[in-house]
Amino acid sequence: MPQVASKKLLQEITGIFARQLAETFVDCWQTRASLGAEWSKLRQDLTVRHLNRLGRRLQHLGEPPELKLDFTASAQRSEADLLKSALKSEAALINLLRMAIPQLHACRDWGSEDLVKMLLHEREELVQQIETDSDPILEHLWDDEGLSMSPQSIH
Repeated sequence: MPQVASKKLLQEITGIFARQLAETFVDCWQTRASLGAEWSKLRQDLTVRHLNRLGRRLQHLGEPPELKLDFTASAQRSEADLLKSALKSEAALINLLRMAIPQLHACRDWGSEDLVKMLLHEREELVQQIETDSDPILEHLWDDEGLSMSPQSIH
């Protein structure tokens, strides 16, 4: 009788463990799919912003009409706003990647964890480069719009 109870208990534990393992496996794949979709969307958004900025710059410079495209999505936004938006998107992606690392570690998906760490490092470097480069760019934009803070313009 004790052997039957022990065997039954072992089966229950094995069943619970199998269900938990299956749930963890499903969670890991859903996390990976979610990360992939979010990463793809953010990359597309960043590409669209870059194209919008390039298109508006071409229009501003008066390039031939065949080079002009319709960039109505961001026509009302300044380049400073677009830069701020790009930095917000990058910050959201960085937070998403940081949150995914412990989940992938718990799933023991070392390959995906390494990939996410690499992407995180790449995005952090990109944000740092954007922030480093943005000061002169914003200063130039302010000069273009007559908003310079140079001593000559303050009287």
